[in-house]
Amino acid sequence: MITTRTAGTPYARTTSTGWLVPVLTLCTSVTMVHAMALGPLMPAIAADLKTSVALLGQISAASMLLSGLLGVLAGPLIDRFSRRRALGDSLIAVVISAVGMAVAPAYLPLLFAALIGAVGRTIALPVAQVIAGDQFAGDQQRRAVSWVMAGGAGAPIVGLPALTTVASLFDWRVALVSLAATTAVLVPLVHRTTGPETPDTGTRVSLQQFLDAYRPILRHRPTFGLFLAIILGNAGIWVMATYIGVYFAERHAYTTSQMGWVYFVIGITLLIGNLAAGGRVGELPLRPLVTIAQVVVGLLVAGLFMLPVTATAGLGLLAAMGLTVGVSGVAGVLLLMRESPTSRATTLTLNTVMLNLGIALGGMIGGVLLAVGDFTTLGWGALLSFGAAWLVWSTRDRTLPNAPAPTTALAPGANHRG
Repeated sequence: MITTRTAGTPYARTTSTGWLVPVLTLCTSVTMVHAMALGPLMPAIAADLKTSVALLGQISAASMLLSGLLGVLAGPLIDRFSRRRALGDSLIAVVISAVGMAVAPAYLPLLFAALIGAVGRTIALPVAQVIAGDQFAGDQQRRAVSWVMAGGAGAPIVGLPALTTVASLFDWRVALVSLAATTAVLVPLVHRTTGPETPDTGTRVSLQQFLDAYRPILRHRPTFGLFLAIILGNAGIWVMATYIGVYFAERHAYTTSQMGWVYFVIGITLLIGNLAAGGRVGELPLRPLVTIAQVVVGLLVAGLFMLPVTATAGLGLLAAMGLTVGVSGVAGVLLLMRESPTSRATTLTLNTVMLNLGIALGGMIGGVLLAVGDFTTLGWGALLSFGAAWLVWSTRDRTLPNAPAPTTALAPGANHRG
């Protein structure tokens, strides 16, 4: 494999990518399956461990919160150390977590094992995005990023139905062990496909360097506003997503196996949305696209829970939501790559931090809403999406047109504004 070095970066850029994008896509897929695994398995786990569904929902919130906090430290470190090793180690953490959750005899050990997985997920998605962003440029970069993000969408399409099928045939513990085994297979593939690196391991990392990495974002209103919008928008989605399996189980009498197909509908439409954003749709002005998408998501969340919809209509609303979120997710990453004033690794890791904080916030708010009301009350999560839309649009840079995306990959540490 022939490699070149982009000026100013210690990371090699391959001229022959081979299986790189498929492997990165699978990495994001298995980590997303791990993140979502508790959802369809909640009723079975709650019965086995003699706990409540609402309490299990807080495990997802806690793991996402931890992942968000750790991600603040991970971004600047990824700029200096091996991305290949970071991605491999993150998968190993997911393996350990899945096995630990499978053998957990009670709630607290289950929580502890889930938190180990949060550490791995903190790194996996942003590193995969950074590798794709560094190895490609222009239209190829947009398509590569869309495929890597589509891996997360593939989790509900293949991973969660497979997980729930195994759980139906055996039990939820065997399902989690199967997830661990699948993830473990990817570790050697990561080391074979990501190419050689010469990371900067000789420079000590100081607190000042961490502050310097994030200070430009705090000073750049469009990027800072976009990050705040990511928290709110993702919280609005996960008020719904954390409890969607339980919603279909209780309101529409879905079995565990049927709940897997609910996630399949979400996943296939997310995938279509991701890939659409990697094509012609991604050429549209990005801020208006993300703004409109947030408004649409809010309307769909409100409609799902506040209207007396049938199971079929509910699946239709979820499908529309999946398409919208799929487009918006890729558009948001491309917008950050274009506008962020700091390095790509720091930017995309912070993006994952904001996503995880949003998931944690959404899970917590959803649990409170469900505790004080019923599923209809979850519809108020739409207000979070509307707030996100306002932030995206109100913090735009009014002095610059929506310029086309860069046609060359920039070195970590370079300014990525268009």
